Amino acid sequence: MATLLEAGLLNHFNSFFIFLFVIIAVYAILGRIKLFGENSALNFTIAIIFGVLFASSSYASKIFQYATPWIVFLFMVMIFLELASRLMGNNPEKSVIHNPASIAIVLVLIGVIFMIAAGQVSKEKTEKLEKSGVLEPGENKILSFPEKVGETLRQPAILGLIVVMLVATFAIMLLSHESK
Repeated sequence: MATLLEAGLLNHFNSFFIFLFVIIAVYAILGRIKLFGENSALNFTIAIIFGVLFASSSYASKIFQYATPWIVFLFMVMIFLELASRLMGNNPEKSVIHNPASIAIVLVLIGVIFMIAAGQVSKEKTEKLEKSGVLEPGENKILSFPEKVGETLRQPAILGLIVVMLVATFAIMLLSHESK
């Protein structure tokens, strides 16, 4: 029996999900940083404008399609770290989620995920233009640089180094936290 996900029935709602995600994210960010003060109507209006712009752009839709699984994975790791922290006896006030440093790390990682997704979408569009004959295939120094950076970052040694640095960052953060 086919489910909704297997049949691809939810693909028709991609733009709507992107619209909702962007509205929620932009509204939360504007409410948190108080860029326009306490005016929630203005924040919501700006969030709706961003939501419409992102939902109507096929480029942004593709970026969200690539980035969403990795962001979900990142949040699952954060939930696991929070659970592990609580199981070890930490107070909820001293948890990983309430630490500004860990929130900053997560936001940086989300930014990196979106940049990698944008690079992947740009690479696909470039390959499509090469196949259609608009661009000539060959050695293009500008287009090959992101590809080489991606190949470098996907090396097992580099990925291992990133994981070790993340573990060390969280260890230092949790061990150096002063108990009151």
